[in-house]
Amino acid sequence: MPKINYVEKYEKEYAHILEGKIAFDKAFKEYALAACKYNQYRKAMLNPDPYKCPNKYVDSSWVTEKPVAPDVSQQAKYELMTRPQDMTTSDIMEYYGVEEYIPSVFINISPNWKGVVITENMIQTFKNTIEDYFRNVGGMERYSKLDYVLECGKEGNFLHAHIVLKINKIHMKSVITHLNKNNHARDLRRIWNKNCSIFEGMEGMGGLLEGRHSITKNVIRIVDMEIDKLNYLDEEKKPEAHKNALHTLLPVRHSEVLGIN
Repeated sequence: MPKINYVEKYEKEYAHILEGKIAFDKAFKEYALAACKYNQYRKAMLNPDPYKCPNKYVDSSWVTEKPVAPDVSQQAKYELMTRPQDMTTSDIMEYYGVEEYIPSVFINISPNWKGVVITENMIQTFKNTIEDYFRNVGGMERYSKLDYVLECGKEGNFLHAHIVLKINKIHMKSVITHLNKNNHARDLRRIWNKNCSIFEGMEGMGGLLEGRHSITKNVIRIVDMEIDKLNYLDEEKKPEAHKNALHTLLPVRHSEVLGIN
């Protein structure tokens, strides 16, 4: 089933309604003018000029037959919608009774430690980093929902993460800017480095997210793509070529909601 572009739909409907209103208004003005001229004719016929014969004298501007009024019951049909330029996308979605899709972001985190034996402290460092970034305690609540999975890779020796974050619609513009400027990567690296100093065995791993491809992102603007990315967090739903090796500690799946959307 094709997706509906509600903004385009609204603009087309507005143009159609506006065209109908213009035509109705024109017809009503023409009727009002004709009715006025018909009344002038009727008045002249009932009260003829004593110096002119009413049977011979008819003003060319008069209407000699009673005009038919346009169907005023149709007027409500042409009640104008609000101009599209005065409507936000949210306004238009609300007009159609459709819930607006709030974008998400899909983030991959791949530390430069492939081949390292995966430990519980590595997993805990990863979990704390992702959840601290999501919660952003004391700062802007950028996201309303978090879903992530920690996996071991095909060979079982590459701990990495796939994350889906639902953007908080209250701060949507600021969050998109935050992501476009790659400030998410800066924040994740800072939190990662801090957490690496906490757990035993993580010393010296603070710089493992500095690589160009260590943190990647994809802003999701279509609900089908979000569903696809959420399914990707589920090992059973992954394509065969993307499945991970069996591991005693992994995968680790976590979901969390802030309750602000």
